[in-house]
Amino acid sequence: MKFVFVYFVFLCSSVSSLKLYQNYICPREANKTFCISYQNSIMFEDQLKHTFIEYHSRVGFVIYNFRLHNFKINEYGSELKLDFLAGSTKLIDISFSNLNYLINVLDYVHLANYSIRFSHLEKLEDFQILSDSIETFDFSNNKIKFVQENFFRKFRYLQAVNLKNNQIFEIKRLEFNSKYLRYLNFKNIQATKIDEIYFVNNPDDLWISFDQNRLDSFPKINGKIKKIKNYVIGLQSKKNLLYNKTLQPSDNPINIINLEINHDHFIRENISDSLSCLLNHGTILNIVLRGKLSFTERFQSFFFPNYYKLENLYKMHVKKDVFDLNKCKDYVIMSSVTTTTTHLPTVVSTNFTTHLPRVISTDCIAFNESISNENSSNITNEIENFNVTLLPIDINEFNASYSENSTIEANETIYENITDTTEEFSQGQIDEITTVDSGFFNKAKIINFLKDTKLFFERFLKLMSENIRKIFVISSVFLVMFFIVLLIVYLKKAGLA
Repeated sequence: MKFVFVYFVFLCSSVSSLKLYQNYICPREANKTFCISYQNSIMFEDQLKHTFIEYHSRVGFVIYNFRLHNFKINEYGSELKLDFLAGSTKLIDISFSNLNYLINVLDYVHLANYSIRFSHLEKLEDFQILSDSIETFDFSNNKIKFVQENFFRKFRYLQAVNLKNNQIFEIKRLEFNSKYLRYLNFKNIQATKIDEIYFVNNPDDLWISFDQNRLDSFPKINGKIKKIKNYVIGLQSKKNLLYNKTLQPSDNPINIINLEINHDHFIRENISDSLSCLLNHGTILNIVLRGKLSFTERFQSFFFPNYYKLENLYKMHVKKDVFDLNKCKDYVIMSSVTTTTTHLPTVVSTNFTTHLPRVISTDCIAFNESISNENSSNITNEIENFNVTLLPIDINEFNASYSENSTIEANETIYENITDTTEEFSQGQIDEITTVDSGFFNKAKIINFLKDTKLFFERFLKLMSENIRKIFVISSVFLVMFFIVLLIVYLKKAGLA
């Protein structure tokens, strides 16, 4: 009797999910993609296989992209296999599920993008079951606690890895073996210690982020790498990141073009000797300040915008000075890499543009916008902030606008660049920022003061003109109340009230 009841339950679940057959086409990739959402219900492998084969036979073209969203795996079944996909498959994207293991894709020699996002992955170690053709990994928003040291070493064509929002508390060493690598994201992995990221080859124009962790030192970048375009240390929960310690971003000669760091790590009146030495020596070429001003400073910046900028408030921390060998011998590696710095300013804008790889939307026509996934309580916000799958990047196009000929083969999608809001400095502004302070009557100070005064009166007059009616009404009300009070006082003194 129990067996009959269990069979009846599974039969009802299968029948109820048949309605999903009509919901597996993605609107933007309808002619090259299979996309299905299970509306947070149990997914059965046989049913998925049947749906895929039926759809493929109906449309009659090769399917390059496979997307599987918002489902629960059958805990009583075997591990999920995707052996029914075509050998020419280029993208596998799985998201919003309780999947806790990697799926075997070893036989897909054309696979470029492998993504398991917003799921329950706990470790990355079975790299033997993955195709070495993979160029992009996205394991963001999982529960990963462990990454094997050589997990990514197999992939010689790797261009991007996203491990954002996981639980990797410690990384002793992580190896990469691709000279095409452009993007590494370790943001908010709750790391307290990252000892070494090692590069067997020398990637060019690398963007690497350790933002929003609990680090108390800079992770070391070692190996054959000679240059990092953007090294993002961002904001760490441990505030003492820069003072009374030796900062060595590498054991080898290396150049960091842009170090991005939150201004909260600086003591405004106290320079970090170690960071200053790295900047003066040329190991770090530019310091890009991040973060927001205090409420008081934001209010004051409304009237004096030129003064209350991060570049001016922290000017002493980010300007280059003469390199002092005796002072800095313990902080820098003397055999530095030769790098031309003729056209590089000392300070860059706080709105410095960050170029990231191209992305492709993962919207599905049946995607449930009000997803209730047990993986995260903030999952709705995460969908809005990062609902993308990274795609391969042409190594010569990363910092340029993408041409129409750079689209992925057989894919009618819209590619976008993720960039921060950009505000370029004019040469005059850069000169003002880098001007050496020479006392109260410094020419740049006088010019800035006059500019601030002018802006103050302009904004004050604009504020008055835009709100003249409100000001008149409020003033009239207060004036009437004032005369009423005077009248009451007068009547009391006259003994009439």
